[in-house]
Amino acid sequence: MKNCIFILLWCIPGFLFSVTPKPDVEKLTETADTYYQAGKVDSALWAIEQALQLAMTEKDTCAMMSCYTSQGVYLRSSGKLTEAIAAYDKALQYAPLLSGNNEENLQAITTLYNNLATVYLDMKNPAQAVKYALDAVKQADKCQDKSFRTQIYTVCSSIFITQEEYEAAKTYLSKAIALSQQLQQPETELGARTYYLLTLFRTQASASEIQKLVEQTNALAAKVNSTMALVNYYQVLFYVQ
Repeated sequence: MKNCIFILLWCIPGFLFSVTPKPDVEKLTETADTYYQAGKVDSALWAIEQALQLAMTEKDTCAMMSCYTSQGVYLRSSGKLTEAIAAYDKALQYAPLLSGNNEENLQAITTLYNNLATVYLDMKNPAQAVKYALDAVKQADKCQDKSFRTQIYTVCSSIFITQEEYEAAKTYLSKAIALSQQLQQPETELGARTYYLLTLFRTQASASEIQKLVEQTNALAAKVNSTMALVNYYQVLFYVQ
């Protein structure tokens, strides 16, 4: 089933309900996510609660954990951080029960850790934010889905940067860049390179090293159509230069 990943949108200066007689958990979670993307958070919370109840009836451990994770995302977006943490804590109870050799399970656990990292960052608890970000990237290392891994590496690296964990940021951004190149995904590569450029600047890298990355990234930016990815890059480039 689809995992609801919270993406940390961070830049410089400051995931149709088709009515059926017996909807399954995956369709209900897709419905919840559709509502969420449309800004209908209350409807998303209602749909994910239906999915959770069905997952409990079916005794689907992975689905239960994913439902609580999604619930945490929706609550967090409503500013209900304490309730979000409570939902994530319920999800955490299922993590030890999942097989570590199953891709779906690995992605579900990784997503949970990623989302815990972002909510603890919101709650001004950097130690917990970094802890769960590290847990997320280590779990992501075990996943086969390269696109998923790239996403996790980039999100968690943005957290590492805010907490001055620059070596961890460099390590996982390098992995994200390499995977994006393998997948021929210039937009995701640009996102990773943007954060890598910021990391070099923050760690006082040489002007020549920074300029080399800027030249490479400028060439890549010409292939990208995503307005948000380009805006983020040029904001960081302005800040660096």
